[in-house]
Amino acid sequence: MDSDGAVAKELPELVAGAAVPVSKDVLLVALVTLGATYAVYRTGKYIYVKRKVGRLRKENEAALAASIARIEKNLEDKDANLLHEVAGLPWNELSSKLQDGSLSAATALSAYQQAAIATQQKTNAVTIFFKDAEEHAAALDAVPEKKRGPLHGIPVSIKECYDVAGTNSTAGCAILARTQVNSDCPAVELVRKLGGLPFCKTNVPQVMYSLQCSNPLFGTTENPHKRGREAGGSSGGEGALVGGGGSVLGLGSDIGGSLRNPPAFCGAFSLKPTVGRHISQLGVAPYQGHQGIDVTGGFITSSAEALESAWRAVWADLCPQAADPTLVPLLWDENSYQAKPTIGFYTWDGLLKPAPGCQRAVTEAVALLEKKGYTVVPIQGPDINKVVRLFSGTVLSDLNRQTYKDLNYDLYDSRSMGLLQR
Repeated sequence: MDSDGAVAKELPELVAGAAVPVSKDVLLVALVTLGATYAVYRTGKYIYVKRKVGRLRKENEAALAASIARIEKNLEDKDANLLHEVAGLPWNELSSKLQDGSLSAATALSAYQQAAIATQQKTNAVTIFFKDAEEHAAALDAVPEKKRGPLHGIPVSIKECYDVAGTNSTAGCAILARTQVNSDCPAVELVRKLGGLPFCKTNVPQVMYSLQCSNPLFGTTENPHKRGREAGGSSGGEGALVGGGGSVLGLGSDIGGSLRNPPAFCGAFSLKPTVGRHISQLGVAPYQGHQGIDVTGGFITSSAEALESAWRAVWADLCPQAADPTLVPLLWDENSYQAKPTIGFYTWDGLLKPAPGCQRAVTEAVALLEKKGYTVVPIQGPDINKVVRLFSGTVLSDLNRQTYKDLNYDLYDSRSMGLLQR
């Protein structure tokens, strides 16, 4: 018997001898048939995906409408003017009243549910209201005053990607649309541990790689101050809800501006924490495919006082998020906080000339900082073209393979087209 090697050498001749001549007409028919088959497959797949995503969208809209109807029914016997006043309380007064019991967590919850629904009608910022929020509010009201956490009774909105028991964390993607979770992620556990009261989830862009906020599952989030304007992203729902007065404290995340540009667009406050000093990203709808730039969790708030208080609360404990070994256990350093560092600024990055209003905002901030005793100096910004190249090359280091895989049976949102073009 011939060896495998000998057979392999003779195989091309055997195949050539057995080949049947194929006419051009037959070849053309085969190619046309193949092309038609592929076209039918692609058309059929598109129709299937469109119907599937459309069905998911309708189900999401129905679930949100039902949660709003439930809340509105609960609010019928409440004093709307009183709730409006509560939602307008400055942070320190709101927190103080909740701590001493002169304001109940249940009333604060109702106030921000009412405010969030009003903001939702202008922005489409909310994806769902939590059905167990009232139960948690009642439990908080039963906590003795001396045992109340630093965020006791504060209603907290949650970016859609964070796992909250009984909800879906989709990142705006159909592949994750019905992956309901049974437990809270560490970040939400932390909020509850500090006494906070999660009450709703907020919208994000598809795959969360955008400074805009739209996806096929929940639609587009708009700016709370003018319809048709962007809310920012990827924490765009948080920015719109907080900036529109529908939340006083929100949980977001950031890899390339997602905690920073929504507040800038919508009129809120935030801080991108250093990696290792942020809110845990365990149990969060995944950013897969990139390496080298970590996602950081943080807060979006209605005031600087709220932002400071939230971070003070997190780092009052040496290990507030012990479940996440990537976080550094360091307490709040009051001496460092009180120090006045030198601050650099510039009004043009060398790529896109900002609008006069944006430049004016920077110069006004410089004047305010100088008035407060800070040293503020003009600096030369980094080579923005190099920054864009390095950031994009790192974040998209897998050539978008994971993103294409995740969106294989999904509709591409218009905001994702630039990212998804091959």
